[in-house]
Amino acid sequence: MLILLRAFAKPKENLLGTRLNKIPGTVGSVLLAKLNNPHVPNVKCINNTANYFTLFLNTSLFNTECFEEYITLQYDKKTRLSHSPEGIDIIARDFNGSFFSPVFNKNFTGVSNFYEIANISKMLFKMGYVEKHSLIQASYDFRLGPRELKSYCIKLKHLIEQTYTKEGRKPVILFVISHGAMVTATFFCCCQSQGWKKKYVKRLISISGSWAGSPGSWFTTVNGFPYAYAVIKSGYTFPSNFAELPYPAVFGYDRVFVTTDNKNYTLRNIKEYYNDAGYPTGYEIYKNMYPYINDYTDPGVEIHAFYSSGIPTVSKLIYTNGTFPHGAPNVIYGDGDGLVAEESLRGSARWSKYQYVKEGNYHGNISGFEPILTKLLEKD
Repeated sequence: MLILLRAFAKPKENLLGTRLNKIPGTVGSVLLAKLNNPHVPNVKCINNTANYFTLFLNTSLFNTECFEEYITLQYDKKTRLSHSPEGIDIIARDFNGSFFSPVFNKNFTGVSNFYEIANISKMLFKMGYVEKHSLIQASYDFRLGPRELKSYCIKLKHLIEQTYTKEGRKPVILFVISHGAMVTATFFCCCQSQGWKKKYVKRLISISGSWAGSPGSWFTTVNGFPYAYAVIKSGYTFPSNFAELPYPAVFGYDRVFVTTDNKNYTLRNIKEYYNDAGYPTGYEIYKNMYPYINDYTDPGVEIHAFYSSGIPTVSKLIYTNGTFPHGAPNVIYGDGDGLVAEESLRGSARWSKYQYVKEGNYHGNISGFEPILTKLLEKD
């Protein structure tokens, strides 16, 4: 998730002097779908729509065959890119789309609580930020990996430059959540010069940022993953999940992440892992992500990282009695925020001294951080 913060139009309301652009994680990116006679699993599913409708977060579709059919990606071995099936057109909501509104928090209480989005929005609204004006969400298709997000990076660059110009040549603040940290780091490292970053970006604030992947992705990329309260079984087709596999620069090549009755799996034999799981395409997708995963370099902007620790988080998966790959593994837990491992959460410490840690907050919870965040966002 990524947000841009920017100055308000009315001086009396201008508490901060800088607009905010927000880059979301998974739950924060609203996906819209338009259908044109796709193959559908049963007669209950819609197969044609005149306009785009909300696919994610549409709670009426969660955990249905139709939802899985619509959101699944297909991998093209020739182009090495992933795309939706024929007849299914999915886009992320436009940068001006509403997300943090009180209506959302009322109607999707369970989902918004998953990332404590309600609390984050309340804090920003209380400070005087206004949706679509001083607070802009830079949504993206959270299913896609870096190679498929090139057009998004172009749009994001244009948004930042446009915001800078409109606000009297003032650099923007980027506010990122969860997977948004990884997306933003890639945007900075791969797409922008240091001179550009110095001119247009004031600072980056991350909440529960996943900077270096996490061990739980070994499960996700074979079995799918529960997003919010929707179990997306086809999550193993999302390149973004492969981009969340542990970074070797942080976790090492020889750490064992998965153990079965007859083999241990590390980053060195990850190809065997997907072959043994009966999903060789998984390794092909991973190879596409590897250049980005392996390029663990300084994004080149001022980073302030807020995250939690002290909550059991997946560290290793153990399959016994032939349960690999689709059975329920025994889980060895390590430190983290319940979703992202501690090693990844503090990943930006390699480049930045601004680290704010609180024990016991689940992923995305900002309880206790509000005074620091408020002061930081008000800082000139």
